[in-house]
Amino acid sequence: TYQHLLLNGEAYWVLDKRLPVDLGGSPMAILPLIPGGVKKVLDRDNMIEAYEYETPNAKWTFPAEDVVHFKLPNPADWFAGHSPIKSAWTSLETYGKAERLAYHKIDNMAIPAGLLKTEKAVPQKERMKILEEFLEEFQGAENASKTGILPYGLGFEKIQESMKDLQAVEGQEQRRDEILGNYRIGKGLLGLTEDQSRANAEAQNYVFQRFNALPFIELIAEILSVQYAPAFAGITPGVDEIGFDDPVPENMEDKRSNIDTMAKNGAITPDEIRQAFGYDELNKPGITDIPYMPMNMVPLGEEPEEPEPPPAPFQEPPEDEEEESDEGDE
Repeated sequence: TYQHLLLNGEAYWVLDKRLPVDLGGSPMAILPLIPGGVKKVLDRDNMIEAYEYETPNAKWTFPAEDVVHFKLPNPADWFAGHSPIKSAWTSLETYGKAERLAYHKIDNMAIPAGLLKTEKAVPQKERMKILEEFLEEFQGAENASKTGILPYGLGFEKIQESMKDLQAVEGQEQRRDEILGNYRIGKGLLGLTEDQSRANAEAQNYVFQRFNALPFIELIAEILSVQYAPAFAGITPGVDEIGFDDPVPENMEDKRSNIDTMAKNGAITPDEIRQAFGYDELNKPGITDIPYMPMNMVPLGEEPEEPEPPPAPFQEPPEDEEEESDEGDE
């Protein structure tokens, strides 16, 4: 299904061998179809009524409710999928031709490469014989850099390789990047690390999962929920949506930054911080289960409370007061 979607833009399942209606009518088998053999049959309202499937040996017709049709969005045809190959077709063709050009240059090139020239008249049969012997002796990569002897005063004139031929091969990297871009695949995922660092590779992995894998999985889950789950309504009532675990990993830098901000603003406790990073709670009531805030922060719009003045230092009473006090006691 994945290969058909990426190559053809669409894929098909046939829900086959259904149970009797009194037993729920659910399918017992799923058969994949080759997209190239499927033809859609429309009704009067221009809606899909059935699917015709043809192979070299047979032809079938399936009602629309027995077919699950996966497709990538196609702005030109509501009933067909759009393959990434269509938008990368020129690059794919050019890349393939450059590959064939390089292959044939290696396979057919006579080394040393050039022209056999002489001012003498050489009979036609002799020319053909010399050429055949020359190609047999020097043609192909396995005969590269051999030394040859030529009769009839023949001389060899080397031909310089055209820059256009070299550029056709060197331009393959640019076309490769265009093809990968249509599939939203970074070079690092293919092990092409000539200009990659670990940080770049991790970023490419995140981008691939977030903007390539996740939308693809969401599309399949939505189609299964709409076209596949209803086929089992007779035996699993209430199941109307198929979900999945989010495959995109957390961005640890963002996570650390957010938790640090929350901790500084008293929005999270130490135990909750430990939980967020997979550690066990400390479970110390009144210490790790309450949030903390900096001491220099005050509520907005209120004046800070004036600190109480420190108590006056103790002073001993004067001596004359003590004498008066003694006389009074007497």
